Amino acid sequence: MDDSNKQLHLQPTGISELDTMLNGGLPVGATILLKGTAGTGKTILASQWLFNGYKLYNEPGMFISLTESIAKYIRNVETFEFYDPSILNPSEVHMSDLREVMREKKLDGKPLSWEECRELIDLICHMVETIGAKRVVLDSITGLLLHIHTDEMIRFFIFELGKGLGNLDATVILTSEVSDSPDQNYRVEDFISDGIISLYQRVSCEDHPQRRLKVVKMRGVEFDEYPTSLQIQKEGIRLFPRERSVLKSLATYDRLAIDGQGLNEMLGGGIFKGSSIIISGPSGSGKTILSLQILYSALLNGEKGVYISFEESREQILRNASTFGWDFEKYEKEGKLAIISISLFSNTPEAHFAFIQNEVEKLGANILIFDAISSLYPILAQDLLKEAIANLITKLKSQAVTSILTIASPDLVQNNKISQDQLSTQSDSIIILRYIEIASEIRHGILVLKHRGSSHNKDVRELYFTEKGLLVGKSFSEYENLLSGSANTIKVMDPPAA
Repeated sequence: MDDSNKQLHLQPTGISELDTMLNGGLPVGATILLKGTAGTGKTILASQWLFNGYKLYNEPGMFISLTESIAKYIRNVETFEFYDPSILNPSEVHMSDLREVMREKKLDGKPLSWEECRELIDLICHMVETIGAKRVVLDSITGLLLHIHTDEMIRFFIFELGKGLGNLDATVILTSEVSDSPDQNYRVEDFISDGIISLYQRVSCEDHPQRRLKVVKMRGVEFDEYPTSLQIQKEGIRLFPRERSVLKSLATYDRLAIDGQGLNEMLGGGIFKGSSIIISGPSGSGKTILSLQILYSALLNGEKGVYISFEESREQILRNASTFGWDFEKYEKEGKLAIISISLFSNTPEAHFAFIQNEVEKLGANILIFDAISSLYPILAQDLLKEAIANLITKLKSQAVTSILTIASPDLVQNNKISQDQLSTQSDSIIILRYIEIASEIRHGILVLKHRGSSHNKDVRELYFTEKGLLVGKSFSEYENLLSGSANTIKVMDPPAA
C-alpha cells in the first residue's frame, strides 16, 4: 500500500477479493455508490460488508431500508453465512425501516421541500450518531430519490448526507437501481459519491449470464479498474480478480522428457517444467492420449499431477489409460495424482478455475492437465475465457507448475486456427495434431508449431497409435499442404534443357 493510502485511512471491506481490488479497502468516511440492475447482488454485497464490519473489525453498523420491510430483508439474507442474528441490536448491527420513520414525520407520499430534505438528512445522521455506527447502508437511494424531483435538490441531499455521515467517521454505501430506461436513472454518481462500484450482468455464449463487478471510481485509492466476475455463494459474494503478478513467473532450464519414441526429439529434449503447453486438434486426433502420456511421464519422473476433465468420468480416464499400460490408480493411492471430473454447468467458469487452482495447491502438484479447455466455449465469451485462462496460467507459472491445455479444433481436417479465442498467445508451446488425407487414406500428423526458448523439429511428422501410447514416425517430406488436410505430392521440376 502506498503512502497516500496510509494517510487516507482505508477500511477493509471484509470481502478479501474486493479489498485486493481496492488496494486495502474503502476510504473511511466516504460515500460509495453501489449501482446495478436488479439481481446483480447489490444488497448482498452491502450486507456482507456491514456484518463483516462488526464480526471482523468490531465496527458497529446500520442498515436503513428504503424499499422493503426489515422482516423481508432478513428473510433474504439469513441464508448467507455472513448473517449473524446474535449481533442484531442497536450497539452492533442495527436495522431501521426509514419508510416508517418518514410516515411518522409525515414526509412520505409527497415531493420533499428543501426544509424537509434538511430535516430528513438530520434525522438519518442522528440515527447513525445515536448508535455510533461506522458502516451505514442505505438500500436503496433510488427509492428515496423518488421523493426529490429536481437535480439541484438531489445534489444537495447526497452532498449534505455524505458530509454529515463523514463528519461522524461513518462510511456509507448507497445502493442504486439502474434501469433500462435512461429517464429513470438519477445519475447520482455525477453528483457527490466518493466511489462508484458497478454490478452488472453480461450475457455470454448461449445466453449464459455472467455477473460482473467493476470499480469505476474511488477517490484517493489506487484501485484495479479491470472488471471481475462475481458469484453469489452461501458465504456471500465471491469475486475472481485478475492475477497482477504477470512478471513473477518462474523460469527453469529443467525439462520433462516424454515417454514415447520421437516426441522428445521433436521438442528438442522435452518440455520445460513450469511452462504452458497447448495441444490442439480435432476430435479423435490424439489430444487426450498425448496429455495422458505427458502426465504419466511426469509421474514416472517423481512429479505430482492433477488431471481435470470436463468430458470424461474418472472411471473412463482410468480405463483408457490402462489400455496403454499406465496405472494411474496406483499414483492416486500414493497421493501423487488427483483425477477430477467436473460437470460443466455445475458452477461458473471462474469458480471452476478457482477450484482447480486450489486442487493444485492442495496436492502440491507440479503438472496440471486441463482436458479440454474448449469445453468452456459454450458458456463463456471468448474474451472472458481468455482472461480467465491467462489468470490461471500466470498463477501456475508463478508456482513453477507445468500446464497442459487441450483444445478441440472445430474441423476434422482443414483448419487454420489454433483455437477460437487466440489462446495461443498465452502458451509457451503449441503442439498441433491433424488428420491428413493421402491417396484416399486418413493418417495422423503432429507438428510442434511453437516451443518458446528451445530449438525444435519443425517438420510435420506421422503419428502412430500403439499399445504403448503415441509414437512419432518419419516426416511427410514427400508431401505439401499437409495442414490443409489434403496432402499433395511435391512436384520435382526437371532441369531446363541445355
